[in-house]
Amino acid sequence: MLNKVGVDKWCFRGLIGKGLSMALIRALTLHVAPRNWSPHDIVDSVIELVSKVRDCIRTCGLNVWTLRAILPPLPASLDREWCQRLARMLASIDDILIAAFPLECESPCTDIILELIDNAHNIYGSIRCDSDTCLLRAVNKTLKKSVEPDTYTRFAITVGTWIETPYFPAAANVSMSMGISASLRYVDLVERALLHGDVEKLTEFIESSIRKLHSVALCSELPFRGIDLSLSPWMDESVGHLIEKLISAKIGSPGTINAVHSLNMFIKAIARKMRLNVIGFNEVMLSVAEDNILNERVKEGYVRLRDLVCYSLFCAPGLDMVAIPRSIDLDRLAIDVFTVHKYKMRTLIIRVIPVDAEPGTPIQLKNIGTTYVSLP
Repeated sequence: MLNKVGVDKWCFRGLIGKGLSMALIRALTLHVAPRNWSPHDIVDSVIELVSKVRDCIRTCGLNVWTLRAILPPLPASLDREWCQRLARMLASIDDILIAAFPLECESPCTDIILELIDNAHNIYGSIRCDSDTCLLRAVNKTLKKSVEPDTYTRFAITVGTWIETPYFPAAANVSMSMGISASLRYVDLVERALLHGDVEKLTEFIESSIRKLHSVALCSELPFRGIDLSLSPWMDESVGHLIEKLISAKIGSPGTINAVHSLNMFIKAIARKMRLNVIGFNEVMLSVAEDNILNERVKEGYVRLRDLVCYSLFCAPGLDMVAIPRSIDLDRLAIDVFTVHKYKMRTLIIRVIPVDAEPGTPIQLKNIGTTYVSLP
């Protein structure tokens, strides 16, 4: 690791005199490439990377909301005992979120993935499926189980190919190489750019973020893998609110799909114009429980589960953070998402929260608050 003088050298290069406001990074993600599949070596690698990058973040003055790490897809040869041992060891690193279990359908650990997640608040996991047979097996092993709602917020079924992204839970270090990536919280700046013409503040924010991320990468001697420009909500930083501003009506009204598509085109235009190195989804995210306005529309019944399935044709990542009645046909729901994936030819995820409750029932989630069970 670079000494303090070396850290300062990298962090101050290209930053002095710019006068730009500090960026808010939603997630700075470490892409971990284990030297081998020993749980001890994996944990040691994560701890070493976290220590190195955290020092660089602090010295470079980067405002990071969450620090995360992702592992490569785990070989199917690793058994349940191996997965349980890794989960126990990673649980001790409680100041970082870890996508520790990106599992292929044939992995024996798929049988216990909810148990692995449930035993540690910082562990996330996913099962990848590229066939309807795999998908139905994954649904049976996970979504039909009775577990705490919070556990489901850290699990997803990945439909299609693995995607390398800083967004959890459906993240995997597909490239098997070390590096860092990031995502942003910037809904308000996109709103100001679109509704008030203040594009300069948006581009300054992104430029500042990229510059500081490159500084952290140089400081920590890790490649910068790219940024996911997906427009994602966090409570009052609401994508639903922005859509309603654009269409002058509630989300779910005529014009919603066009607004989502227009936002996606805006994201792509920003990436192209600024010549950004992007990674991941780079689309609008309709994450119900994390979006106060969208959450309210679900409570009202104005946006239903079937609407969200439809919207997944036009935005990433699919069904995200939506509470649903366990009584609905989960198999048919999954096949509908699989059909959207085949039509769209893009990776989608299913991150739903099945509960034994009727539509409209409030559900309490730790660190998030109240969400509401969606109408089918």
